[in-house]
Amino acid sequence: MQTQFLSCDWGTSSFRLSLVSAADGAMICSRSTPDGVGVLFRRWKGEGETEDRQVFFLRYLGQQVELLKKACEHRFSPEKIIVSGMASASIGMCELPYAVLPFSLSGENLVSSEIYSPDLCPFPVKLISGVRSADDIMRGEETQMLGLREKIGGESAICILPGTHSKHIAVSGSKITGFHTWMTGEVFQLLATQSILAASVNGEAPGWDETAFREGILLAQNQPLLQTIFSVRTGNLFGKRNLTSGYHYLSGLLIGSEIAGLNINPSQRILLSAPEKMRNAYTIALEMAGYGKSLMILASEENNQLAIEGQRQIFSSVY
Repeated sequence: MQTQFLSCDWGTSSFRLSLVSAADGAMICSRSTPDGVGVLFRRWKGEGETEDRQVFFLRYLGQQVELLKKACEHRFSPEKIIVSGMASASIGMCELPYAVLPFSLSGENLVSSEIYSPDLCPFPVKLISGVRSADDIMRGEETQMLGLREKIGGESAICILPGTHSKHIAVSGSKITGFHTWMTGEVFQLLATQSILAASVNGEAPGWDETAFREGILLAQNQPLLQTIFSVRTGNLFGKRNLTSGYHYLSGLLIGSEIAGLNINPSQRILLSAPEKMRNAYTIALEMAGYGKSLMILASEENNQLAIEGQRQIFSSVY
């Protein structure tokens, strides 16, 4: 039977466990839950911290392994579990120090820890830590970047990974040399659901209003976000945009503001990797900002697929 490992991508708000072929990274079966690190940490606190936090997390991981085993049936024969994401944070299974820049895409200066408690989880766990700069941090994206190594090559590039906390990652000579975090997705969610703008937007309707989205991008290119963002409400009050258009206009303002802050030479090579919906939105924003000629759009990969490929690289190099 082919060599297998378990890939665990454990974020703040979600948990995903996949049985993966070590030979080619093919996912054999998978399960996911909303029990992210933040959720589990609050549960642990709510239960009075009656047991060690690492034990609490490992027990949950072991339970999920058993559930995945039942779903996979006879195909289940992993050797290790590779865990990346927020599980190595202060609210996770076990806090690990960050790796520092420059960070090699070979993974040679990766910070990790080996954990094995067979009474809690049936397989050895390799817990992967994140990377820090002088003023920024990331956990999980470093593993995704390992998964992009072959596509990046040895050239200089800016890799954009959109998401709740979008990352702009500078790579040179097969090493991460710097990065910046943009809270675009989280701010969008807060504004669209909890601010005064919530009454002026609605994202439940199918499709999207590209015209409104482009209007938002254009305004964000020329005016500060805090000055323009109230126009979401006035646009609705004055009958310029309906709730659906307002939703996509707000998205354009935020993504446009993020890309306006990129501030690099238009000839700089840019690699964009994101799920289809986000990839299309960011492509429009980058092209409108004048980066279209240097933009390389990667295949329609979910970030979890990148994490799996990065973890496969780690598994292959260590085991």
